[in-house]
Amino acid sequence: MSVPEATYRAFREGDSAAFQEVVLGHAGVVRSVVSRFWKSEFEREDAAQEIWLHLFRQREQLDPERLEQVGGWIRTLARSKCIDLLRRQGRQVPVKPEEELKVPAPAGPESDPEVGARKLALGEAVQTFLEGLGPDFSDFFRHHFVEGLTQEETAARLSVPVHRTKYMKRVLLSRARSSASLRTALGRYQEVLHAS
Repeated sequence: MSVPEATYRAFREGDSAAFQEVVLGHAGVVRSVVSRFWKSEFEREDAAQEIWLHLFRQREQLDPERLEQVGGWIRTLARSKCIDLLRRQGRQVPVKPEEELKVPAPAGPESDPEVGARKLALGEAVQTFLEGLGPDFSDFFRHHFVEGLTQEETAARLSVPVHRTKYMKRVLLSRARSSASLRTALGRYQEVLHAS
C-alpha cells in the first residue's frame, strides 16, 4: 500500500487516522524486521506494538523534505527498538557482525577467501566492541558511524542534546583506539584490501 505524502505530513502532526494509514502501509517492513529477532508469534506481535508506539513518539523526526525515505527510517527505528528491547530483557542480540557494521566491499572479487576471512574478523571485532558499550553508545555508533548521520541528526534520533553526541563521539573514538583487537582486525582487513 502506497502512503500519500499528505498522510505522512498529517502523521507527523499527530493525526491518529494518518498514523493508522502509516501502520497499514509499512506493516510488512516492521514484520520483516521483527521476524529476524523473535521466533514466537506472541513476542513478534508484542515487539511490533512497541515499535509502532516508539515510532509515533519519534514522529517529529520525520523529515518532510525526505518523505521518499520513510521506509528506511521506519526500518532503522524498528531495528534499533528490537535491539533495545532484547537488551532490556538481558538477552543476546542475534545480529550478524557484518550487519552491525557495514564494512566497505573490497575492490577485488568477493570470492577471495582471504578478504572474506579478514572482513568477518573485522565484523566480529566490531560486534565485540559494541557489546561492551551501553545501549546509548551503541545506538550512537550505529546512527553516526554506520548510517552516516550528522551529530545533529543523531542527537535528534536519540532525543539527546548535540553536546551529548559530541561527548559520546569522543568517548567512542578513545575506546576504539584503546581496543587492541579492533585495531588489529581493522589493520589486517585494510592490508588484504589494498593487496587485492
